[in-house]
Amino acid sequence: MSMRGRDLRHRGKNVAGIPMDADRQPLNPAALTVAEAARLLAAGGGRAVTADMVQAAIDAGAPILADGRVNLVELMAWLEKELAARP
Repeated sequence: MSMRGRDLRHRGKNVAGIPMDADRQPLNPAALTVAEAARLLAAGGGRAVTADMVQAAIDAGAPILADGRVNLVELMAWLEKELAARP
């Protein structure tokens, strides 16, 4: 069977490699749940990142949206700023 004939969706990604949520909808990096943000950070960084770690960043002042979701770019910028401020 050729690759085109199979459904290649697996591991929370569609055929194009775009991460999806539990309902198999593409994730919006501008409005992620804490768990989704943790999953994407872990996948992209090669390090373990948990929802508790993302929540700890939020508790320490990382920006969140009015509905409690996270903008991944803003979160990463905040994390970088925090790391740069360490001695």
